[in-house]
Amino acid sequence: MENSSRGVITPMTRAEEVILSNPASLLVFERLGISLRVGDKTLNELALAHGMRVQLLCNLLYLAMGRSLAEVNSFTPEDVPHLIDFLLNGHEYYINEANPNIAELLSSVILEVDTPNRDLLRKFFERYMQEAQEHFDYEHDVVFPHARLLLDNKDSGKYRMQEYKHRHTDIRTKLEDLQQLLLRYLPPLPNESLARKLLYALNLLCSDLQIHTSIEDEVLIPLVEKMERRWNN
Repeated sequence: MENSSRGVITPMTRAEEVILSNPASLLVFERLGISLRVGDKTLNELALAHGMRVQLLCNLLYLAMGRSLAEVNSFTPEDVPHLIDFLLNGHEYYINEANPNIAELLSSVILEVDTPNRDLLRKFFERYMQEAQEHFDYEHDVVFPHARLLLDNKDSGKYRMQEYKHRHTDIRTKLEDLQQLLLRYLPPLPNESLARKLLYALNLLCSDLQIHTSIEDEVLIPLVEKMERRWNN
């Protein structure tokens, strides 16, 4: 585990080493449709088996490990279908797992909060949930089908990523606001572990959404715009 434990991975690094030393990598494998029963396979072997560039897999793993986009290799247009799958599976995780978990914890915690602040906390999270659903629905119904159409060398001519850039919002900021409200207004609780679990879950989700948004804004949009230019010339 010498390389991955120091935060350095290569195509010949065994996936098992990455998972054991960096638990956040579990979400990367899952969202790319790679079974977690990795055996003794290297990242290169797994990437080849799933029809993707090993550089793409390494890039996403590095992002999960805390690297910035400036610190990873370049993405290419052939990465786009895998990036779309990665983002769509991220949506499923947020909607079916992360958000319900936080909603349940928040419901338990705010029972101990006075009424005005209880309503404030609840409304903040409800606004986040609404914005998140609208955000995901738009990408699912409009943005990703547009990108897939371009991948098939087709173009409807009715949509461009410029429109997506204008309306794209960072839903993570709502969660950060909720974290600040909890830290300021949450009273001592009979079960302090509930507050810790809620704040920890919010922190994990914020970190994950930051990566998710960076991939959309700084990777997917430029790659799809590059494909669009073939139809604009």
